[in-house]
Amino acid sequence: MKPALIPSTLMTALIACTAWGQDAAAPHMPTRYRGIVQSFDSQVINVTTPDQRTTAILVPPKLIIKANNKARLADIRVGDFVGSTSHAGPGGTLVADEVHLFPEFMRGTAEGHHEVGPARYMTNGTVTRLPDGSQRTMTFKIPADAPVSIEVPVTTPVYVLVAVDRSLIQPGKTATVIVAPRDGGGWVAVDMVVEKDGILPR
Repeated sequence: MKPALIPSTLMTALIACTAWGQDAAAPHMPTRYRGIVQSFDSQVINVTTPDQRTTAILVPPKLIIKANNKARLADIRVGDFVGSTSHAGPGGTLVADEVHLFPEFMRGTAEGHHEVGPARYMTNGTVTRLPDGSQRTMTFKIPADAPVSIEVPVTTPVYVLVAVDRSLIQPGKTATVIVAPRDGGGWVAVDMVVEKDGILPR
């Protein structure tokens, strides 16, 4: 299915309301669920994580669902808005697991440096330095925070994020969902990346 592009005004409204798992009344650390979709009824997704726990998550009707298309590090330029999942490496360095090039209409999405699990991080920002030859550091400019540098091994997969139709949220497929607490209990999705063409989300 051809990726569906979402107007930037809608993305801006979504960011203002959710801010990557934070709400204005009750700021908190983002919570991440990655697992197998058990069901999706257009409103609630049930995801089973590797520990065999199944969690029900409300999916707002205006949430933009994303997937990964393959790309190359050479596709990224200084000034692009890029995300990276990473883990803590030797000596306190961050080591990229994946690099994601955002389309321009998604610039500013979840901007910042977030811990999303034990020694696991998500960094979204404007690239100010790219790996070159044996120098493997990518540096991100983060508003109101210090720059973040991440080591990018040559084997790190690179993807471009695209908006996709909700029909890709299928039982048996992998999804990664960032959630915020829901009024009255439970969780509401503020970001979701789903499996597409065999490419699994981190």
